[in-house]
Amino acid sequence: MEKYFTGQDFTVIDSAGESSVVQRITKLEWDGSKILAHEGLEDSNSDTSDLPTRAWPHNPVPVKVPNGETDSDGNELWNYQPNQPWDSSGEAFNYVEKKLGLSS
Repeated sequence: MEKYFTGQDFTVIDSAGESSVVQRITKLEWDGSKILAHEGLEDSNSDTSDLPTRAWPHNPVPVKVPNGETDSDGNELWNYQPNQPWDSSGEAFNYVEKKLGLSS
């Protein structure tokens, strides 16, 4: 599954060393276990192999799990478990879209 987001500004340096800001596409791709963000595509058919790519192999939001103990006031104590697998591709897309400030 993949999604494309247009309108992101990228600075491009041409062969003469001049920089300009152009709008490019960001492609989010779910590969079955992790989500990838390929940034700077010229169009949806661009090769992603030479582009900056970020990966989120797990959900970075820690899960709060009760540890079965209480403090002196009787409040339940919790452990935080980081690096949980994604529950679904939808959860992964939602997280990364918010993290990168994307909108389709």
